[in-house]
Amino acid sequence: DPASIRHVADAVGISTYDARLRLRSTVPRPVAFRNHANDAFALARRIQSPQIKTIVYCESSFPAVAPFSAFRLGRTSDGFIFENRQGTRRTLRIADMELVVFGRKMFVKTESRLEYSEVNPMHERTRLSPGVNVVNTRRKNWSTFVTFFPCNPKAPPIRIVAEEFEFQCLGRAIGMSDLVSGQRLVRWIDDVIQGVPADRRLMETSVVESTIPHKHANSPDPEHAVSVILHLEHHAAQVGAGFLDATQ
Repeated sequence: DPASIRHVADAVGISTYDARLRLRSTVPRPVAFRNHANDAFALARRIQSPQIKTIVYCESSFPAVAPFSAFRLGRTSDGFIFENRQGTRRTLRIADMELVVFGRKMFVKTESRLEYSEVNPMHERTRLSPGVNVVNTRRKNWSTFVTFFPCNPKAPPIRIVAEEFEFQCLGRAIGMSDLVSGQRLVRWIDDVIQGVPADRRLMETSVVESTIPHKHANSPDPEHAVSVILHLEHHAAQVGAGFLDATQ
């Protein structure tokens, strides 16, 4: 609401236009960065209001742990079993899932091709070798992903990215492309985890630089960093005051 926008703008020292963009974003966005923890906590307290959930985190250690990247997936009687490319396995019961984030991840692929230039016909007496140029073309591809956040705060999240996943768990439902298989996998998981809180905002929202921390050493990509922020927001919503200290 306009009052909350003005309140944040005054507390942070930014224009109401910038405050509106940050507060009306589909996903949580950083409002301000401070070099010292005391300053960050003081600002968070000033911003705090019934309409705003406030999270304080340390960007240099965000996220706290890297995700477990699943390459295979199987069903158990009460949840899933995940396996990475190295053969390490993890199990997670549905009852032990705190939040599941569904989203889209952007891949940028570069394709190279050779282009040959012809000999200049105006210089027939000169023996010239054809010129060779390497032309690079960048393409953006989208891939679905699913991130499981366990109730145990010390356990790394488990992440599936369609571009890097084997879809044998789908059986005959495997599609003709990773895009189709990824969409079917998301629907299948969504049906299985009935009752578990799920966040689907990243299915429709592209992640931009302004939605992620400046540093994310333990994050494989921006989409995962934002998924962790959504998990922190979920925590903050459980707190009566809407304030979460995520620096511990």
